[in-house]
Amino acid sequence: MSNSAFIKSSIAKKYWMALTGLFLCLFLVGHLLGNLQLIFSTGEEGRRVFNEYAFFMTHNPAIKVLSYLTYFSILFHAVDGIALFVQNKKRDLFLMLIQSQVQILRHHRDTWLCWVRLCSFS
Repeated sequence: MSNSAFIKSSIAKKYWMALTGLFLCLFLVGHLLGNLQLIFSTGEEGRRVFNEYAFFMTHNPAIKVLSYLTYFSILFHAVDGIALFVQNKKRDLFLMLIQSQVQILRHHRDTWLCWVRLCSFS
């Protein structure tokens, strides 16, 4: 299987779905841990911790990169999920068509065998 065929395959799309989903879950855990630091601090210390956290979140270039990566992951995860859904529906329709054709062929085969048996007894 060539690289371009693998990239377009259903398995590759499912891997990308899993990776982007895992990234989004890790983002939520990191976001939760950052916000939990703010809950346990009260008073003047709470204000200081909040200001330090806000400064860190707005001035750190890695956070900016992670925010764009998060936006991209959300969009890619949604678009890839829709593409997988459509691809699977097309495959299911194709399989239903094949099964119906097989049933028709079996019916014709059985009818033919019935006629052969009837003619062989004459």
